[in-house]
Amino acid sequence: MAIGTTTSARIESKPKILSHRNSQQTEIGSPDRIGRFQIIQQIGRGGMGVVFKALDPETGNMVAIKRLRRDRINSRSAISQFSEEAERMFQFDHPNILSVIEEGEDRGLPFYVMRYVDGASLDTYVREVQGGVEWILGVVYKVALALEHVHDRGWIHRDVKPSNILIDADGEPYLTDFGISRPVMQELNKEEEDETAGTPLYMAPEQLLAPNTVDQRSDIYALGIVMYELLTGVRPFRGQGTEDVLSRILFWEPIAPRLLCPTIPATVEKVILKAMDKSPKNRYQRAPEMAQALKALMLRVAINRRIHAHETSTEIPAIKNN
Repeated sequence: MAIGTTTSARIESKPKILSHRNSQQTEIGSPDRIGRFQIIQQIGRGGMGVVFKALDPETGNMVAIKRLRRDRINSRSAISQFSEEAERMFQFDHPNILSVIEEGEDRGLPFYVMRYVDGASLDTYVREVQGGVEWILGVVYKVALALEHVHDRGWIHRDVKPSNILIDADGEPYLTDFGISRPVMQELNKEEEDETAGTPLYMAPEQLLAPNTVDQRSDIYALGIVMYELLTGVRPFRGQGTEDVLSRILFWEPIAPRLLCPTIPATVEKVILKAMDKSPKNRYQRAPEMAQALKALMLRVAINRRIHAHETSTEIPAIKNN
C-alpha cells in the first residue's frame, strides 16, 4: 500500500477534504440493483466482498452495501464468515463505526447495508490532504474510542490500518472492515491457526508467533503503527518482501520517530513507542488508556498552538510512497 506525497503537513485542527469516492466508476458487470437498492457505483473491493454506493428508493437516502464477491459463492466458509461479519456489525453502535441498517440476500449472494459516508480511506486521504499533528492525534483518539467499543463487546478487530479507516467530509474517522475480527481469546481451529490473518505491516509480534494469544493489545499495537506512519511519513518495518518485514517486526526495534521527524513532540513519541512495544504487557493494556493519553496530548498541542500562534507552523512530513 503506497500512501503519500512529499509535501509537508502543517499543524491544523481540520484539513481540507477531498472526496475520492465520487471519482470511482462502476465496473463492467456491476449489478443495477441489489434487493430494492439501486446501485450507483462500486466504491470498494476486498478479499471477501464488494462495496457499492446505492440509493434506497424507500427513503431517498444513499447507503453503502457490502455484498459477498460472486467468486466466493461456492465457498461455505466464505458465506459463513460474511454472515458472521454482518451479525457482529449489528452489535456495534458507536459514532466512529459505520452502523449496519439491515442485511439480506440477492440472487444467492448475502449482503448488508450500512450508512453511506462520502469520503476516502485514510491512506488515500493523506496523499493529498494536509493534516497536521493536532488533526492526526484527533483521528487516532477517535479510532481508539471506537476500538474501546469493539473490545467492550468482546471482539478484536485484527486488521487496524489506514485503508480500514474512512475519513468523511468533515475529517471524521470511521473504523471499518470487521471481516477477520473474532472474539477475544477465542481458540482458533487448526486451519485458522495455520493462516496469517491480518496485514503484515500492521501485525503485532504475537499475531505472528501465537495467534491464539491475540487480544485487544494487538489492536493497540496496530494503532500505534498507524500513528507512527502518519507522523513520520514512513512505516516502521519496511523490508524486501514479506519474510523480511516479518523478521523486522519480530526482532528489530523501530527507529525513534523523532529521529525521522525532529518536530514531533517527545510526549507524542512516548505514546507511539508504548503502543508499539513488542511485549503486550508493556503496551497500553486497554484502548481507553491510550485514548486518555492521546486526549492529554491533544490538549497540550492545542495550548502550545495558541501560545505560539504568531510563529511559523511546525511542519511534519506527509506520508511518502514506500
